Amino acid sequence: MFTENIAGLAAWFRLKYPHIAIGALSSSAPILDFFNVTSPYIFNDIITRDFRSESKNCYKVIKRSWQKIEDTAKQQGGLENLRKSFRLCKNFKDAEYLTGWLETALVYAAMTDYPTPYNFLTPLPAYPVKQMCKAVDDPSKGDDDFAKLYGAANIYYNYSGGDSCFDLMDDSDPHGLSGWGWQDIRRTLRRFGSNIIFFNGFRDPWSGGGVLKSISKSIVAIVPKKGAHHVDLRYSTSEDPKWLQDVRKKEIKIISGWISQYYCDLAK
Repeated sequence: MFTENIAGLAAWFRLKYPHIAIGALSSSAPILDFFNVTSPYIFNDIITRDFRSESKNCYKVIKRSWQKIEDTAKQQGGLENLRKSFRLCKNFKDAEYLTGWLETALVYAAMTDYPTPYNFLTPLPAYPVKQMCKAVDDPSKGDDDFAKLYGAANIYYNYSGGDSCFDLMDDSDPHGLSGWGWQDIRRTLRRFGSNIIFFNGFRDPWSGGGVLKSISKSIVAIVPKKGAHHVDLRYSTSEDPKWLQDVRKKEIKIISGWISQYYCDLAK
């Protein structure tokens, strides 16, 4: 049996049941994301790096917008100004919902910064971080930071163009970003592990808690600079860049070697 999944469970399963699983492909798994092991800031630092790598102005606009939102909310009629600026539905009553809503868009765009259009969490274009920064850098918006940030958020939340207003009172994080700081097995992997591939793309915020260096000949880390969250497990297309094709070929070659070795051992 060969197992693959979208977080650390494949690696855990291989360690716990080596007699059942020949090997595991653990894609975008933050299995080292423990307190006192991985910096608690690394997730947001990688998101910052992703946006800053596309445009320093984009990074600066996003960074200063949080304080502007907070200051505007405290002013007379400020919440109504924010509602209009970000095309929010009339039930909007709290600036914290707005910042959470915006943060979710930035986080998931960074996580799923895939090289082709997709409909994984929501319909998005190829390289959504680049497209969001293009919206922020649009010269037609002048000095209006809220218009720039709205343009970026609109890429994530309304790329298909079907929403007339955004309802922030609904769950702004339907995919559950919280609750992931629970997984440390580096020593266990070195002593007892084998036949595990760890894929982590450097553009994925979760890569900060992942295995980024090979631990042994059979515990292999694949870390492409342009990789995003689970991009190796997505359907292949004719538009996939060469580096992504090479990643998949390498994974298949390693897995084929595990299977061949398994049948050789059975024949002994």
